[in-house]
Amino acid sequence: MTRAVALLVVIAAAPGVEAPKPLSRAPGALPEQPRGKCVLDEAHSVDPASFATLERLCEELDHSGAGQLEVAVVADLRGMSADEFATALFDKWRIGHQSADDGLLVVRHAGAPGARHLVVRTGFGLQEALPDNDVGALMDATFLPHIDEGDGPALVALVKALAPLVEKAGKTARVRSGDASRAARAGRQKR
Repeated sequence: MTRAVALLVVIAAAPGVEAPKPLSRAPGALPEQPRGKCVLDEAHSVDPASFATLERLCEELDHSGAGQLEVAVVADLRGMSADEFATALFDKWRIGHQSADDGLLVVRHAGAPGARHLVVRTGFGLQEALPDNDVGALMDATFLPHIDEGDGPALVALVKALAPLVEKAGKTARVRSGDASRAARAGRQKR
C-alpha cells in the first residue's frame, strides 16, 4: 500500500502529468418541488389515474392540517444512495408544517430492475407515530403486493395506508398541544 501511494505521488509530481482527481460524491441538482402539486413523476412511471389519486390523497391530508405528504418518482439518484437522496430532497422541499415538522416523503427510484428503491422519510413530528420498522412493514404489506401492477398502483396502496396514520398522529399532537395549553391556562388561573 505504501509503495502504491508513493508511486502515485511521484507520477502526480512529474512534469506534464496531471494529478488524478478525487472521486466526488457531490450530488447533482435535486429536482424542484412541483408547483401546486405534491407528486413529482420525473421517471414517467405513474399512470394518470394513479397520479390523480396520489394528488388527491396528499391534498386531503394537507387540508386536514394533520401533516403533509409528498411523493417523488425519480429516474436518477444524482450520485447519491437512495437514503441520502431522500433525506436531501426532504430537506430541500421542506415538507411538513414548520411548527409541527409533520412531513412525510415517499421516494421511488424507478431504475433498472435490481436497482430500484423505495424510501420513506418522516419529519421529527411523525417519527414516534411512524417508526422505521412500522413503515418498513407497511411498505412490505402495501407496496410490494401491487408492484406487478406498476409504480402507480403500488404507490397509491402505500399512500392510502400512510395517510391515515399521519392524520392520526397530527390529531394526537394537536390534542396534546391543546391539553398543554389548557393546563397552562389553568395554572395561570390558580395563581
